[in-house]
Parts: sequence; structure tokens; C-alpha cells
Amino acid sequence: MSPRIEMEIHSIGSAPSADRPPAFDEKNLKLYIHMSQIFTIWIVPFHVAPVTLTTVLDLTTDASKTNTPTNGDRTLYYIAKQEDLYQTSEFVKFVVPHVGNWIVFTWHLVATFFCLLGVTILWPMLWLEEKGYLPSRLAHGGNLAYSIQNKIPEIKNQ
Repeated sequence: MSPRIEMEIHSIGSAPSADRPPAFDEKNLKLYIHMSQIFTIWIVPFHVAPVTLTTVLDLTTDASKTNTPTNGDRTLYYIAKQEDLYQTSEFVKFVVPHVGNWIVFTWHLVATFFCLLGVTILWPMLWLEEKGYLPSRLAHGGNLAYSIQNKIPEIKNQ
């Protein structure tokens, strides 16, 4: 799409703390990078899209896949796969230049309105559940048609 992409990396694999999970998952060899890009589409003149994204790098330590010599006792990591994750408000800048942000913003306002409407309408059901007036199948089983307990083993096997 673009012959030249400018980027700035904001954070890479910071050390974990009580309020921040690790950005480098050593067990699964994944590195999470927060970055910004200035993206241009060569077909659309004068269009510049500054976007923010999270990049997930799947790493490997298998040096046999490259011709690079090892570096003594240090572990060298190689990128096996890259996945760029854009928020909807950022991705739309590529598809609908200039007005895309307003479309997403309007959609978020509509979704927020319906969330507030749903909370207002279903508040009596929540009150009944908290007071114990609803049967346990309705309140704790997932939904009326299917018990969520049957799907839990599928989640654990993934």
C-alpha cells in the first residue's frame, strides 16, 4: 500500500509489575509492541494516516532457520510471525480517509445509547436476580436455551 512507512515504537517488553502485565510472554515466546505509524497510500495523493497499533511478534530461538551465527551463550530470538492489531478507529483511516473517524465515533455513540437503553430496560431483571426471585437456571446458567457449563471444557482445551 505504501512505498515508505514511518514508525515510532513506544514500548517493548517492559518488566511486569503489580498493575501491568508483562509485554514479553517468555513461556509462549510472544512479544507485544505498542507503536505508531505514519501511513500513506500511494494511490491517494495528499493522504497521510497517523495510526497507533499493537504488534504481536511470535518468536523462535531456532537458529537453524536462519544463516545468522549464534552469539555465544546469549539466547537469540528470531521473528517467526508478525500480527498487527489496529483499533477500528485506526483501521478505518486506511479504508475511508478523512471521514472514517467520524463514522466510527458516530457508531460508538449509537452503541452507547443502546447499551444505556438496555441497562435501563433490564434493570428490573437484575434487581430480581439480586433479591433471589429468579430461578437459578435463568440467573446462572448462561441463557434459557443452553447451559454455558457444557462449553467450559471446550475453552479449557484451546
